[in-house]
Amino acid sequence: MMPSFPVGFLLLLDVIALSLLAVALPPFAQPRRKGAVVAVAALVPLGALVTFVIAKGFHAVGVGRVAGATAWLSMTLVFLAGLFGLVGRALATLAALVKPVAKQEKPADPSRRRFLRAVPQGATALGAAVAAAGIATGQRAPQLRRVELFYPDLDPALEGFTILQFSDLHLGVSLGLDDLDAALLQAAAEKPDLVVITGDVVDDRPLFDRAIPKIAALAPPAGVFACLGNHEYLRRIGLDPAQWKRLGVTLLRDEATTIACGKGGRATLGIAGVDDPMELRSEPVQRGIAASLRRISKPASTFALLLSHRPEAFLVEGMRDYDLVLSGHTHGGQWGLFGRSLLDAVTGRAIHWGSYAKSVLVPGTTDGRTKRVQLFTTSGFGDWFPFRVACPRELPLLILRRG
Repeated sequence: MMPSFPVGFLLLLDVIALSLLAVALPPFAQPRRKGAVVAVAALVPLGALVTFVIAKGFHAVGVGRVAGATAWLSMTLVFLAGLFGLVGRALATLAALVKPVAKQEKPADPSRRRFLRAVPQGATALGAAVAAAGIATGQRAPQLRRVELFYPDLDPALEGFTILQFSDLHLGVSLGLDDLDAALLQAAAEKPDLVVITGDVVDDRPLFDRAIPKIAALAPPAGVFACLGNHEYLRRIGLDPAQWKRLGVTLLRDEATTIACGKGGRATLGIAGVDDPMELRSEPVQRGIAASLRRISKPASTFALLLSHRPEAFLVEGMRDYDLVLSGHTHGGQWGLFGRSLLDAVTGRAIHWGSYAKSVLVPGTTDGRTKRVQLFTTSGFGDWFPFRVACPRELPLLILRRG
């Protein structure tokens, strides 16, 4: 199936990216040289875009996928090079306006002039380098990532309990079933106790009935459970719990269940799943999740797990009933900074990639007792745009520890 591709939108982005680059580049000694640089920068993304349109006309799926990805990625390289260069040129212009105070006029320093001229060029090169790194990381296969989560009061029967999390696979866009098969080989060797799917499985409808049984075939002792993501609604795929059940997975839509698990089956694990609120802004998302949690009868258990495609579940009052929230959706912003998502710094909300913990009052008590609640948000197995800076694709294996 030919991938869905916004040709008009990408053409507009190409024009914006090339305009940024044209403005960012300083004048060359020969004016034609600057025009040649911009023309070469335009050649790859626009050529790839034309190739995609031709491939689509001839139903050449393989060529179309390669051309589409090339158009996106080359446009990203030009865009970041232009953006960084524009910032560099602005800084150089400001620096040129600031003249050192002197008692007597001195001739202009040629070395300072050369430096200020080199700043936009260096910034443009830096932008291109960042883009190249993002493109390289974005092409890497998802890797198994082991994450230990510590709880001081964890039931001893759950010590070492493992949860494998699939999220944001977006199969049919950048990755396909062969990528899933490769990851499942890694996962099978780990023999997880529980497998969960936190939404956005496929963006190509025919792949759903083929992908879900592959994950279910891991056959973990505690079963395979899922919640819906926004792309299930956007694509109208997998909305029927009976379809999931037929494929070997239990879908939880504003409901919960309890299973016996752990060493000797001596622990009880409560698993709840919230429906996706289908909102864009954080506040409506939180209100939607809060409403979902009110509809769920929390099961009595020694450990309570909440599946929520959106990590905003960690911010609502009802999450106090749970010990661990597993989420996705953000892809970590696909841009990391010191092991965290850049979105954490931009939004001021620490929820977008990795593990987070906080202490909350134990529900139903009045003596001030607290417990630890944790969130793990994965950067995702796949993406709809294969560009990542210090935020690789991953398949998390979460390990519960007492401590």
